[in-house]
Amino acid sequence: MSKLNCAIFISDVGFGHMVRQRQIIRELFKIYKNISITIFHERNLKELKKTFGNKISYIKNFNNISLAKKKDGSLDIKKQKKICKNWEKKILITLNKNSNILKKFDFFISDLVPEISYYAFKNQKPCFSICHYTWDWFFRKIYKKNTKSIKLMKQFNNLSTQIYFPPLTPKKILKDTRKYKKVNFITDVNYKKKKFNKKKLKILIMDNGTEVLASKISKILPFLVNYEKYKFFISMKNVKKNLKMKIQKSKNIKLINSNLKHTYNFIKKTDIVVARAGYNTITECIILKRPTIFAHEKNNPEVSENIKNIKKIKLFTTILDNEWTVEKFFQKLENFILALKTKDDYFNNVNKQKNLNNGAKNIVRDMKLVLNKIQK
Repeated sequence: MSKLNCAIFISDVGFGHMVRQRQIIRELFKIYKNISITIFHERNLKELKKTFGNKISYIKNFNNISLAKKKDGSLDIKKQKKICKNWEKKILITLNKNSNILKKFDFFISDLVPEISYYAFKNQKPCFSICHYTWDWFFRKIYKKNTKSIKLMKQFNNLSTQIYFPPLTPKKILKDTRKYKKVNFITDVNYKKKKFNKKKLKILIMDNGTEVLASKISKILPFLVNYEKYKFFISMKNVKKNLKMKIQKSKNIKLINSNLKHTYNFIKKTDIVVARAGYNTITECIILKRPTIFAHEKNNPEVSENIKNIKKIKLFTTILDNEWTVEKFFQKLENFILALKTKDDYFNNVNKQKNLNNGAKNIVRDMKLVLNKIQK
């Protein structure tokens, strides 16, 4: 069979896009021994290179969408509108710049870079798109109306050969998408049986890459030092020097490496998580069956939608911005743990629960039906 050349375009916003595509690549290598893969991406290239080394090729390429954040980590709506202005002109520049390179590829995978669906359709090549929300939906929520760019994003998305949506995708997106399939979760973690130490629970409090929770965690951090009932692990940048010295002397609190990969790997070592309600964090906590207190993020429609969806999951609860005071935080934590121990008896039954995490395998098998025609 002829060699397949694949180009993967990964959005430069967040960590989860990269995690999903990493799993897709692993599944592609299992099925296709004669495949060449090139990643077009910027933000997490270093992480991808650690995983795959010289097995794949990398092109440092910003994929035209970024999120503007304020100092507190929340979305800056005013700046965001400026960033998205003239998006349609920016993508034409990118496509023209890469035109000679793109010609060599047999098919494309996008998570989710709308202009690649357009390019593939125009050149009669398959494009498989993967996402849990689309950029047209995200920006329409922010703008409260359609713009030229938003209309184009939606149009381009629907030019995909197939779009794959994992669980918790907003219903409005499913309604607006012409051709899609639902798949299971896409991540590289798997649940293993765990013994919970109910006498001294381990609690991970983690900030995200844009430090949305930094100021909130800082409010309660000095009081955690003396709260010896539980063992706390803190993942955040820029802890004040005098507080860091107190923590180092404390027996019940420990600062861990705030690198996102390290923090996500640490979830499996703890009993309870406190984190921002980003989709990748939700996915990992569902698969690893970790009870989580999820925090809101101001002005972010994705996080708002995630929180709306996870309210149905007994494993989780949420914390509002005004609950990040010492008294309210500890009350929230104690009530959550009490509910887990009594009402749901979580700590006794968790090992019996199942969550499917084979989305990447399902996607690649589905792609194969189209790709087999190319290889003939």
